[in-house]
Amino acid sequence: MSEDGADKRDEEIGEPRNTDADRLFQSGTDYWKAQLEFFKQLMIANLAAVAAFGALLSGFYADSPKEPVDPIKVSFIVVIFLLFMISLLISILAASEARGNILEMRNVKTEEQFSDLRAGGKGERKWAARIFMVGVGLLAVFTLIYAIL
Repeated sequence: MSEDGADKRDEEIGEPRNTDADRLFQSGTDYWKAQLEFFKQLMIANLAAVAAFGALLSGFYADSPKEPVDPIKVSFIVVIFLLFMISLLISILAASEARGNILEMRNVKTEEQFSDLRAGGKGERKWAARIFMVGVGLLAVFTLIYAIL
């Protein structure tokens, strides 16, 4: 049977043709789905960190309402909260970009186009997790310092 006949038979049976473009579409879509899932999980972790941080602060300040406010404590609190919120906002942007790139994969036909699409928002993708980890580290330092004092 000729190759055209085999293609027609595959189309009649309903089996998809497995071309390079199909494989690129599938692997690219899977890549962006993984990116989307990662940033959704990072958003959940950021929201949980903000909630836990709020709960920690309510217990932290419940003991001593009559003492003057220490500016270093307030600085730590503000910086940690801002880091979690910045990481959350960057995660939202990166998840939105990943969702848009899943839809854009329909127009990608070559490896070069896929590479260009991947290079688009790499900065925000790598910084979201780093900022979150710095926030967690500062939170650990904050609780260690003020638990000892």
